[in-house]
Amino acid sequence: MIVQQSDTYIKACMQAWLFCESCIHNEVSKDDPCATLIRECHQCAQSCFAVVCQLISNVEAVYDVAFNCIIHCRQCQEECEKYGYIDDIKYCGEVCAYCADKMKDIIVPPFCLN
Repeated sequence: MIVQQSDTYIKACMQAWLFCESCIHNEVSKDDPCATLIRECHQCAQSCFAVVCQLISNVEAVYDVAFNCIIHCRQCQEECEKYGYIDDIKYCGEVCAYCADKMKDIIVPPFCLN
């Protein structure tokens, strides 16, 4: 994988990881935290970080963790969309959607669609 492409994937995953961790922190400090939001953000953050670790280690078998990342990012996005009236959570969902789209590029490179 080209280093510049790898940097793009790392940035997308790190951004999703950061926003998910931020959402978790904000949610647990509330009087009535939403356990589902915390769980989805936590799983998403873990899967995004796993991709980063694989890419930094130059492990060619990044496909499984990238696929897992897509699943968790989409689940997190769906949960965050329920809180569209809270800007930080809404943006977290948007960042996770972007990360999932970037991970699709790893799973199915554009030139392999034929």
